[in-house]
Parts: sequence; C-alpha cells; structure tokens
Amino acid sequence: MGSAGVIAGASVRLTISEPWGFETEVGTATLTGRVREVLGDEVSVELEAPVNFSGTTIASLRAVARLEGESAINADASEVICNFAPLGVASEAGHLIGTLRVG
Repeated sequence: MGSAGVIAGASVRLTISEPWGFETEVGTATLTGRVREVLGDEVSVELEAPVNFSGTTIASLRAVARLEGESAINADASEVICNFAPLGVASEAGHLIGTLRVG
C-alpha cells in the first residue's frame, strides 16, 4: 500500500472513545505522544503528559489494532482503531479503546 509504517520517535495522536467516562475524568479524549517502540503489529506510545484515570497515572500505552487484518503500525497512513493498555502500572486502569494516528 506504499506505507512504510510507524517508526520509533514519530509523533502520534490517540483519541480515546471508550470507556465513556475517560474524557470526563481526564478532561480530554485526545492525547499526544511519541512512538517509543514498534514490536511486530504493536506500538508502544510514551504520552507527552501523563494522565490520571481510575486512580492510576498512565505515562505510556501499548496499542494493538482492534480489527482483524489491521495493524497499529499502519497509523502513518490512516487512523487505526486500537485497544490500548497502560504500560508499567501495577493496577489495571481499565481497557481503553480509540484511534491511533501519526501526526
């Protein structure tokens, strides 16, 4: 498809759509960050500013494409619907769903 894929260091936007209470608690549904690492079809993102959600501070997230046949590394070509999981936290901040996009 002509896309090289997401690379480490790329600036990204994450828009969280679920759970619905995320935007209310965090104050925004759109987060910005940089790709920390690309592992196969997964992308690790370091947030520019950590957020507090469900009593947990989230500084980085792992993005995995939600739909079969998609890959989070394709976020350089278009928005990719992803499941997001907080990285490096002892408690689970919940299952987040949204989109990942370079830019």
